[in-house]
Formats: sequence, C-alpha cells, structure tokens
Amino acid sequence: MKKRTSVYIDAELLEFARKEKIKISQLLESAIKIVKNRNKEDILGGFGPPDPGSNPGGPVFFFIRKSHVKEFYRMLQLSNISDKEIKKNMSRLNRFLEATSYRINDDRIIIYINELKKIYRPKTVRHHLTTIKRFLRFVGYPSADLIKPPKVPKRRKTVIKPDQIRKILEKADLQTRAAVLLAATSGLRAEELFKLTLDDIDMEERTIYVRAEIAKDYEDRITFFSEEAKLALQNYLSVRRSSSIYLFPESTIRKKIRRCSKNLRMKHMRKFFSQQSDRLGMPTAIKKMLIGHVVSDVDLGHYDFQDEEELKKIYDKYWKDFRIC
Repeated sequence: MKKRTSVYIDAELLEFARKEKIKISQLLESAIKIVKNRNKEDILGGFGPPDPGSNPGGPVFFFIRKSHVKEFYRMLQLSNISDKEIKKNMSRLNRFLEATSYRINDDRIIIYINELKKIYRPKTVRHHLTTIKRFLRFVGYPSADLIKPPKVPKRRKTVIKPDQIRKILEKADLQTRAAVLLAATSGLRAEELFKLTLDDIDMEERTIYVRAEIAKDYEDRITFFSEEAKLALQNYLSVRRSSSIYLFPESTIRKKIRRCSKNLRMKHMRKFFSQQSDRLGMPTAIKKMLIGHVVSDVDLGHYDFQDEEELKKIYDKYWKDFRIC
C-alpha cells in the first residue's frame, strides 16, 4: 500500500530532475530503504551502498558521518594540543570533507591531493595531508596509511640582523615597539608574548616569568630583557588604556607587525635573539635555558649557578646594555 506525500525540494534540483527524467518518488523510496536497511557498520561509517539512482558497478564510497567529525575533535582535545592547533586541524579536515561531500574513495583523495599541490607550497600541503591521514586512520579508512605527506625542502637559514629589527622599530607605535624589543631581547615565543600579563613581569629586575600553561613544553621558566626593552615597556604602559589582561593581544600585534615589515613577523624576534646571542658570545646552554629548549647535562656541566640571580648575571653580561636603536 502506498500513500501520497508532499516534500519540498530545491527549485534548481527539481528542474534538473525534470530535465534528466528522474523519477523522484522512486528515488526517495529507494533512499529511505537504504537508510532503513543499513547495518551497524554503515551507521558507524564505512563503505555503504551506491547512491540512489547511480549506475550499477559505479564507484563505491566510504561514508563519513558528522558524528565522526565530533569524535575526532574530541580526540584532538584529549591529545592536549593547543586550541589554535585544534582549530587549524578542524579547518583542514572540514575543507577536505566538504570537497569530497563526505563520501571518500581513493580517486577522490588523489584528486584532492593534486588540487592542494596546485595551490599550496609543500609545507602547507604536508600540514593538510597530515591532518587528513590522521582522521582517515581514526575512522578506519583502509588506504589511510598509503597517504604520504610530501617532504619539505630545506631552505637556507634566515639570518636576522639588528638593522632589520631597527627598521620595524622606526615605524612602530609604543605598543609594537615594546612587544618587539621585549621578544627580541628575551627569546619569548610569539604565543608566549601574546599571553603575557603584567603579573608575569618584574619590571625592576627586568625578569619575565613564563608560566607553564602558556609555555610550549608546559614548563615554568624565567628569562630577562634589556634596559632598552624596559624603557620601551614603561613608555607603553604609561599610555596604555586597554582593559585586557594581556599586554600584547595576538590579533592586534600581528596586524601592526605586518604594517611595519613585509618579511618579518613576531616569531622572527625569537630567532633574532638566538642568533644575536651567538654573535655576542653567550654560552649555548644559557641561551637554550632562556628560550626554553632542552639542555643536556653535558651542556650544563660548565655552569654551577644555583638560582635566577646567577642566571641573570650571565644574561646581563651580554644583553643588559645591548641596544638595537
């Protein structure tokens, strides 16, 4: 027994169906039967039956459910990676799934990879494919392990000199000047600078306390900044009116840096600190401690300081009175 029913269909799709002489009632009936008869494996995800109206013997797809995306998102949260990285991963994944209409097979993956290669550099393609591969392994796609992210060409190391930083400072406002000098003379990561609050800074001692929750390796550490950076920070704070707890909000500083320089970004200030410390003759082990890199016992064997005061003495020997401008 069959009953008459009314359904609303997009006008363009309806016109297409008429031109192609597609029998909508049979198509709808077939689709409902497929959903009704799906087994547990299909609901959880996997190779499902062909689309209603498709040719027999046509391509078979691995169906992705939105529940998989939510579960993958939850897995990323449990992996203890930053919110920023989770957002990037989900953006890459959603782009892939939308491009493939949530129906995946090897041919579609290959087409998508080739499109990525046309648009992006190898490093960006690698990020995308790493996310896609991780997701496909998560949902049990058979060919997931065959996906090989491209190797990234190793470029010659970028050398950053004081005159390059100086050019930024010449165009910078008080906030940007303080941010640049603080990062360039302390070795802070950009993400650490963006989350810096007044409570993290001892102005008198020129000391920054990097909290474990904002550090990449989740470990507390201390670093220091120069007299020039101290003056720049004081000048900025004297006119600061923002109610934000963060001294250098990420979106604001990124925009300002782009206006001041075509090539350098806040992350390059840390690179400058590392390179300039080498040029000044600072011991590598001390530099590593300040920027938050792993230091071996062998490296530390030459130094017998007991507290931050001793560490600051070594820092001051090379950086206290160093001036960029």
